[in-house]
Amino acid sequence: GSYTLTVTNNANGCTKQVTVNVNSNQNYPNVSAGPEQLLNCLHPTVQLQAQASTGANFTFTWTANPGNFVSGQNTLSPTVNQPGVYYLVVTNTTNGCTSEDFVTVDENFDTPDAVVATPGILNCYNPEIDLDATGSTQGPNDVFQWTTTNGVIVSGANTPTPTVNDPGTYNLLITNSVSGCTDQAQVTVTQDITPPTANAGPGATLTCTAPIYTINATASVGPQFSYEWSGPNIVSGETTLKPVVDAAGTYTLTVTKNDNGCTKTSSVTINTNQIYPNAF
Repeated sequence: GSYTLTVTNNANGCTKQVTVNVNSNQNYPNVSAGPEQLLNCLHPTVQLQAQASTGANFTFTWTANPGNFVSGQNTLSPTVNQPGVYYLVVTNTTNGCTSEDFVTVDENFDTPDAVVATPGILNCYNPEIDLDATGSTQGPNDVFQWTTTNGVIVSGANTPTPTVNDPGTYNLLITNSVSGCTDQAQVTVTQDITPPTANAGPGATLTCTAPIYTINATASVGPQFSYEWSGPNIVSGETTLKPVVDAAGTYTLTVTKNDNGCTKTSSVTINTNQIYPNAF
C-alpha cells in the first residue's frame, strides 16, 4: 500500500510529508506431486508425475524419506526405485515463495513359489497321468501356465494338475497378476510301454489216438510276467505256457508284463481228425 511520513518542526509547527508505495509479490507457485506409484516386478523403477508452475524462475527440489532417486531429482518427473514418501518443493526464484507437496511410492514384490511333485510313469495301466503342482502357492492372484515342447498336455494347462499323455519335459510358470513376479519349475515325464513277447507255438491235429494236445508256447519269462489262455476247451495249464487242450479251435495266449500292464497276444489253431470208421 501507500505509506506517508510526516516530519514536524516543533519550534515553528512547520511540517513536511513524503509518501512511498510498497508493492507486493507474494505469488506462491502451484504444485502437485502427482498420483501414488507402485513398484513391482513389472516396474522395478517408476517415474513420478508431478505438476507445478513452470518457467525460468521456478526450481524443483525433491527429497525422500525413505526412498532413492535414480535420475531427474530436480525435474518434475524423477525416476525412483525404492518405496517411501517423496517431497517436492517448488521455489519461485523471483520472490522466494515456495510450495510443497508429497507423493507415496509403495511396493509389491509378492513372488509365487512353483513346486512340482515327482510324476508317475506313463505305461499301459496309465496312458494318462496328472502332474501335481498343488504344493505351489495358490493365491487369488496366482496364474498357472504349463507348456511343453516335446510332450502333450491333454487338459488343465492353466491349473495345478494338468493331464498329460506323452513323455517329455513340462514347464510350469506361475505369475502373480498383481505384482508381475514369477516362479518356474520343470518336470520330466517318462514312459514304459515295452510289451512282452508271445508265441503260441505250432498248431496240431487231434486224433483218436491223440485226443488231447499240450500246446508248447514261448514268451517272456520271469516273475513279472503272467499268462492267460482262451479257447474252446482248456483241460489244464490255463495260466502256463503249456496248456492241455482237447477240442479243435483257435487258442489265444495273452502275456502281460505286470509292472507296466502291457500285453502281447498270439494264437494257434488246433485241428481235429477224429472220424470214426464204420463197423458192420
